[in-house]
Amino acid sequence: MVTVVVDTREQKPWDFADSETATLETGDYTVEGVSGAIERKSASDFLSSITHDRERFEAECERAESFEKPMVVLVEERWETFESGQYRQNVHPNAVAGTVEAWEERYNIRFVFEENRQTAKERAKSILKRWKGGNISRFIECS
Repeated sequence: MVTVVVDTREQKPWDFADSETATLETGDYTVEGVSGAIERKSASDFLSSITHDRERFEAECERAESFEKPMVVLVEERWETFESGQYRQNVHPNAVAGTVEAWEERYNIRFVFEENRQTAKERAKSILKRWKGGNISRFIECS
């Protein structure tokens, strides 16, 4: 069984069967002994992170440069929502897409978009298990 480490500042943590809390310098979730993290984002938090809170979030992305594994930004919303502009914030879909593309190229991060909170949690569980087993490459290809 993989013990998930959850950041003490995580406001709406996913409930994992085997978890413990600790203060993580970067990200919201990891597993002991793995140099990588998952950053959970709701749809509105994601948009805030790439607009109003951009500086703070970009600093977190810079800290992820030291990870062996990419930091996964796991968004609890489908990519199509952002692609089509179906959200309340006044951010053009091209700005969202451009930021995601640029930051994936610039930083050691990968954005993963899921259907909802539950599917995002399942994806997180899968990623963390693979990390502990030493294989990360497969999750990047499936969306």
